[in-house]
Amino acid sequence: MSLTKVTYSMIDGAVVNVFDYGAIGDGLTDDTAAIQAALNVGGAVYFPAGTYLVKDSTDTADAPVLEPSSNSFIFGEGDSTIIKLGPHTTIKHNIFRIDNKSNITIRDLKLDGNKAQQTGSLDEYSHNIRIVDGSQNITVENCTIVDAKGDGVYVGYEATPAAVTARTYINNNLMYGNSRQQVAVVHGIEHTVS
Repeated sequence: MSLTKVTYSMIDGAVVNVFDYGAIGDGLTDDTAAIQAALNVGGAVYFPAGTYLVKDSTDTADAPVLEPSSNSFIFGEGDSTIIKLGPHTTIKHNIFRIDNKSNITIRDLKLDGNKAQQTGSLDEYSHNIRIVDGSQNITVENCTIVDAKGDGVYVGYEATPAAVTARTYINNNLMYGNSRQQVAVVHGIEHTVS
């Protein structure tokens, strides 16, 4: 009889560890596909300490990098868990893009927009976190959010102004070095920044 590796994901309702989906966290390997596979599962998604390089490998303008599922709790080990945006030559790349999603918490992560490597013209729209187009009940807390070419966190709308983004909670974060605003709230209702 042979033994197989047991992973967190084999336990129903357990925390999803991005390592179980192939993420390496060495700062050199492109971990985008592995992380997205973990995010697609939803629920609690854990990033162990490490540096995770993420990017749109096609370098297509406005292509998603990481898109969390609704009903997710995404967390790491504070500044020991870094998600770093890889280089792009086209515009509008966000580390986390939350479009028309609900009930998502992102906490205890360091998000590095790596703005020196974002060389697209008019790339002020590359935010570390974009929350838009009807998203609701989104929390970002206890994170360090740095060096976005655009805003650290952008809340509002992108394509659908009629879809009201509501109830975002941006709490207890450290933000610096972002090229536009640290936090931009441009549309929607019931937003809290503290």
